[in-house]
Amino acid sequence: MMSMARAYLQLHGRTQGAQFPACIQAKAEEHAITGWIRRCGAQEHEAMLEGAVDGIHHLLEFALHGLPDAHISVMDVRYGDYRGEFVDFRIRQPARPALAA
Repeated sequence: MMSMARAYLQLHGRTQGAQFPACIQAKAEEHAITGWIRRCGAQEHEAMLEGAVDGIHHLLEFALHGLPDAHISVMDVRYGDYRGEFVDFRIRQPARPALAA
């Protein structure tokens, strides 16, 4: 039986703009990873991944080294228990900054 996990990622660096989430989505689907990715700032993305640990590791390696025009300078990964929360992998709308009070 495959070991399943959940991973929350924060990625910082040059990420090819709009192509980065689409490339991550395609690679996630290739490895049967579910969850989401979204842009949080000019050089920041966050993602939630669920699936086989090996598939998650392949996706992390791809994010770091698989895109020739991207340069991830920081990747923060936090693992958790698999929940089976997602049925596919989606690109979410960019996070909006909080309004000043």
